[in-house]
Amino acid sequence: MAVATYKPSGKMGWLGWVLGLEVGALVAIGLAYYYIAIRGNGRGPIVSIAMALFIGAAIGCVVGVLTRLGKSRSQLITGIIAVVCGVVALGAGFYFDYVSFGDWLAREAAREGGSVDEFRKVWTFPAYLKVRVEGGWQYGPSLADLEFSGAVVYLFWAIEAALFLLPAFFISRLFVRRSFCEACNCWTVEKPLGRVPGVQIASLIAGRESGSLTNLLDPEASRGGHQSIEYFLHYCPACNDTKFLSIGMPKGGLIKHEWVVRYATVTDADLELLEQSMAERKASVRNVLAMAGRNKPRLPGNNPI
Repeated sequence: MAVATYKPSGKMGWLGWVLGLEVGALVAIGLAYYYIAIRGNGRGPIVSIAMALFIGAAIGCVVGVLTRLGKSRSQLITGIIAVVCGVVALGAGFYFDYVSFGDWLAREAAREGGSVDEFRKVWTFPAYLKVRVEGGWQYGPSLADLEFSGAVVYLFWAIEAALFLLPAFFISRLFVRRSFCEACNCWTVEKPLGRVPGVQIASLIAGRESGSLTNLLDPEASRGGHQSIEYFLHYCPACNDTKFLSIGMPKGGLIKHEWVVRYATVTDADLELLEQSMAERKASVRNVLAMAGRNKPRLPGNNPI
């Protein structure tokens, strides 16, 4: 039986729905407007791809923050809301492109002596889609720029949709992963407890799988090993009764820790055992360093007079 860990309830307050869907959709529409404006200025496909990724990530961050304020305990619901906002951004982008492309064609028609009013009557959204697919897609202010048409346009739209929706879905979920106190209706606060060097990771994993908190709180030392672990306490700031413990191996780069255990349920007695174990290890390390200092050979010329 594995160690008992925090299980999110999957709930979300009404404020999360309002903020996530309504405010998130408004932000997505604004981002789509700037995306179409930048894409239409002849920046090239690389800039467009980078912008689409940025907007997808931005939607994910915005929705994640908003649903966290609304106390969403469901990563799935948060991700779905982000995808909905991404779809809104895609739809708004199509609309803005339909309008801007229609304005450009209307100016071209007026320049050639045609009637702008007559053009507006026939320029519908289905006509826009037909022109985009059959007439081609371009980067820049004229059709002489980079252009492709036919099935490639559908491929471009599919890639564009993926760049909007996938980052939004996965990034938004990161903001609601922290443990939550259902009794007090608030998020827990994270507190670093310290680092323990020279730990046998196998004993930690065995303790996790067997449900033994003792192996996690007082892990076996590794002979000659240099692997260290860090302990983090997650507690409710309101009642201070809800407590979880995370244990991670420090890593470099964007991923700071590889988690051995995430949000294990602990009591005050468990934390006292952990505190005692860490104090004993620190005392043992100090003794080893002191012995190493006493046994250090003296070099010629360094002996005291």
